Amino acid sequence: TGGLLTYATLRVELLDLSPVARSVVLDTMSNGVLVLDRHAAVIDSNPQARRLLGGDGRVAVGRPVTELLADGGEPFERLAENVPPDAEYGLELDVDGRVLDVRVTPLRDVRGHPIGAVLVMHDITERERQRQALRRQRERLEQFASVVSHDLRNPLNVAMGGVAIAREDCDSDHLDLVEDAHDRMASILEETLVLAREGGSLDEGG
Repeated sequence: TGGLLTYATLRVELLDLSPVARSVVLDTMSNGVLVLDRHAAVIDSNPQARRLLGGDGRVAVGRPVTELLADGGEPFERLAENVPPDAEYGLELDVDGRVLDVRVTPLRDVRGHPIGAVLVMHDITERERQRQALRRQRERLEQFASVVSHDLRNPLNVAMGGVAIAREDCDSDHLDLVEDAHDRMASILEETLVLAREGGSLDEGG
């Protein structure tokens, strides 16, 4: 998207199109678009970018990118250090509780020299929340697996050892049944640990 916008800006003179054409191209895009000059100052934006960054005032034309947050914004200071960029790159920005995936593409003149940048922003807040929730769930499962391994495996090992000792004193079919039960318990325990640590589902027929 960034490369397409750069091409449109330079080759088709996108910023000089009529307001109606510009509205169709930029204003209806689902992603936020911000255009910066060589000094990392805003020279254009679309409504989605203004919404993601907190309103029209923050992204007024001529305003430095470092002022796009109310407190100055350390992430935008790092961004400004790389404008104009030598090559396309990506980064994530935290803006007022939102997580934005940003693609920064060089804006070049007719000789190919970087003169600014096109930023295409996508709100990935929900995706990040889901990823963090999955990470917390995995941590809980790993903790569960650790408890199961310690609190159940050790007593089971003791019980299996007791059967081995009992066989030295007597030979009984009952001991075979107990040993089979222990083996089944060990198998269930191992499958539970695999499920907790790696996810997936157990074989219902197992």
